[in-house]
Amino acid sequence: IDACLKELGEDLRRIAVLVNNAGQFAGGQIEEQDTGDVYDVVQVNLAAPIHLTQRVLPHMLTRGRGKIVNNASIAARTPFPGASAYSATKSGLHGFSEALRRELEETEVSVLELVTPGLDTDMMDEVQSDYDEHVSDTSGWDHVDPADWAKKVVEAIESDEDVLNPGGAEGIARLVPTKLVDAAAGRVFNRR
Repeated sequence: IDACLKELGEDLRRIAVLVNNAGQFAGGQIEEQDTGDVYDVVQVNLAAPIHLTQRVLPHMLTRGRGKIVNNASIAARTPFPGASAYSATKSGLHGFSEALRRELEETEVSVLELVTPGLDTDMMDEVQSDYDEHVSDTSGWDHVDPADWAKKVVEAIESDEDVLNPGGAEGIARLVPTKLVDAAAGRVFNRR
């Protein structure tokens, strides 16, 4: 990260929007996951966005404006079995976004947290593959077109939103009480 930012040279001072969008998934039962894979997920999904923000934020504050966008995912709001490490990192990014937003309240730098739904990407294919052993049928899972979501993200940045929530079933899922999420998870997730 530091080497990349160093290569930017003076352009680093011109960054107006930092989008922390990198994501990595490690799924399955936590005790069966490779510890190195779990550490990689923590590094990519949580440590890297914090590190990048630490390095870019001072330049935004000096310029007197900026926007930090963190992709926290629906998994931060509705953690599901089989994604414990991923959900932990996205929950951490949610907490980071909330705290940072409050820290920056009296500045012209703001934070946008993306509660991203399941997008039709290679990563979603990987997620479904990891779940195949534990969920009888993932073929009916909703996927959002990445271009449609990107358009909503741009609109949220332009209108200086604090949070962009998903629509549809995932938008509703983030509002569901824990007991109902537990019941749903128990019906579809099988420990093997």
